[in-house]
Amino acid sequence: LLTPAPPALLPYVPHVSPAALLGKLTATTFTLERPCCVFDRHVNASDMVWLVVAFANAPSPAVLRVGGDTACGGQGNRDPCNGPLPSPGPYRVKFLVMGCHGPKAETRWSDPILLRRAGSLSTIDPAPTRCGSNVVIIAAILASLGAVLAAAVLSAVGAEAWGSLCHRDSGTGACTRRAYRTHHIPPALPQPRPPGCRCSPPGLGCFTPQPPGP
Repeated sequence: LLTPAPPALLPYVPHVSPAALLGKLTATTFTLERPCCVFDRHVNASDMVWLVVAFANAPSPAVLRVGGDTACGGQGNRDPCNGPLPSPGPYRVKFLVMGCHGPKAETRWSDPILLRRAGSLSTIDPAPTRCGSNVVIIAAILASLGAVLAAAVLSAVGAEAWGSLCHRDSGTGACTRRAYRTHHIPPALPQPRPPGCRCSPPGLGCFTPQPPGP
């Protein structure tokens, strides 16, 4: 009985696609980059390329064949099933070429791949997020802005009121008040006439007559 030759070990290492893809890592699936042109020298038209998946921390060489077909989980036969992974892992994968007489070539194992974990419903807080400190900070900021606005309004009103009470002198530039108090000044009493003063014509005042000359 001939023993099949061991598969050729290729230096290619599988890895998660570096492209920015939606759902690249989910709770049950992950997206690998395709091994383009890796097995060209080892495959025939009838050969198939398999993906071998195993737990990265598995104590035994047990393997899983995985994919994204959620309908195959209920199949009762042992055909390869592309069903969801049973746990978040971590997992390690390698590509394997299977011929009619067994494996023909395989890649190295990948680095450990850890899937996303779904959060438990019991750990989700139904109450809204508590943000008391944020509310206090926002209220303090709004109060400060209100005080600044009130001071600005009062300053504008005061400047307008002062402007209505004073005006600038065009010559000196000094501010003089338009409103002022009046003071009553009593009229001057008539002074007694000196002796010998006679009334002169209006506007000429009084004069003392001079004696006639010799």
